[in-house]
Amino acid sequence: MSASQSAVRSRAEAVKVSRTFDWMICFTLFFVILGGYHIHYMLTGGDWDFWTDWKDRRLWVTVAPIVSITFPAAVQAILWYRYRLPFGAVICILGLLLGEWVNRYLNFWGWTYFPVNFCFPSNLMPGAIVLDAILMLSGSMTDRGCWRFGMGFIVLSR
Repeated sequence: MSASQSAVRSRAEAVKVSRTFDWMICFTLFFVILGGYHIHYMLTGGDWDFWTDWKDRRLWVTVAPIVSITFPAAVQAILWYRYRLPFGAVICILGLLLGEWVNRYLNFWGWTYFPVNFCFPSNLMPGAIVLDAILMLSGSMTDRGCWRFGMGFIVLSR
């Protein structure tokens, strides 16, 4: 085969190669988002997410929601503006939860036999579902931001 000939012989084969390449990109992008968000969250809100007894009333309520919403909101904005996909926050949180449970199981229990029920990750999935549902129903990033600010203000004012 020379350099001027195509690597695929038919249209069906070209479609199959294209879909395989798309899946490879999606798989790689998911783990890049997982790694980026995991590093971001562990550096900014890690101690309030690691230990059950550190989920105190003062700092866990203020620090964890603020640092946990920035990365999913950025991924959601990119997926919404580029592709009109309203599930960026859920994908981001699923990636974080996968990374967190692998981290908790392998590092905390696997190396030190620390009980997993003392170091479970926080539940961020309901907030991501609400964030994506508001964007999907309204279609406006401004409405989504106002709703999230209002809900955060209500939660923090109690």
